Amino acid sequence: MSLPFLSVVVPTMRVGGLDVLTHGLRGQVFRDFELVLVDALRDLRGHALDEEEYQVTHVAPVDNPFPLNAFCRYANTGLLHARGEIVVFVTDYTYLPPDCLQRHAQFHASHDFVEALMCPHQYLGLPPLRSSFPTYKQSEVERYALDVEAGKLDDCMWTIFQKEFSRADADSLPLDAIYGWADPKMKMGSGPIDPTFFHAKNESVRREHVNAIDGWDEQLDHAHCYQDSDLADRLSTLRGVRWILDQTNVAYIVNPRTVFCFPKRERNESDNERIWHERKAAGYPGRVDSILREGSD
Repeated sequence: MSLPFLSVVVPTMRVGGLDVLTHGLRGQVFRDFELVLVDALRDLRGHALDEEEYQVTHVAPVDNPFPLNAFCRYANTGLLHARGEIVVFVTDYTYLPPDCLQRHAQFHASHDFVEALMCPHQYLGLPPLRSSFPTYKQSEVERYALDVEAGKLDDCMWTIFQKEFSRADADSLPLDAIYGWADPKMKMGSGPIDPTFFHAKNESVRREHVNAIDGWDEQLDHAHCYQDSDLADRLSTLRGVRWILDQTNVAYIVNPRTVFCFPKRERNESDNERIWHERKAAGYPGRVDSILREGSD
């Protein structure tokens, strides 16, 4: 099997969303890509992607930490399995328009080795939910984990919607009333951009650069915020990566935040802010806590 040019890395711990993701990937004009889905629920929906017409690697995160907040562990697991020259970071429940990956590929084929691409994301409202899906408050992660374990969500593994997501939904769903304009990149002009605007929701960079800095810092897991700012800024500081914004290449997230719990958090986000700022001020000395380091010392 030939190596793909792009690796689309998608972490998830939520049921559903596979209809949104696969509908966008099936329609891509650019076909030289693979999907690396890092899925806390891999054992419960292991054959869900067997029929897709593009290369798929569907794995659980290393030492599956579900339901803990462990985005960095998930994303690093994706990097362990990625084979593409370019990594495209995407979140779950994301619909990519047909030319989205083509524009990522064209950028990297025509730009300098140290240039990386940021693109905006926009949140859409939810279609009607199926009756078998119980909505969750943001704090109800233990209830969600118990429901998953008990099989109460088995009917929702592929989709939580009354009917599968389609292109018509992408064209007709309104912007989410709360999060629709949450990404400031939607209102910025294309061109050079500060690394702190990186969200890992529609951005791409050469895999060589990410691996060279050991990927995501897992010291920032078990809390929310600053994982993305840390990665992007380390790439700029340690590898000389220059970030460029294409404001017109928008990905659409069918917003699951309003009906799902947050992953379990064991620390305050202020801890992550302090860790990041201290390491940034020191010029990012040493190496980060990462499964990508294993066997590389």
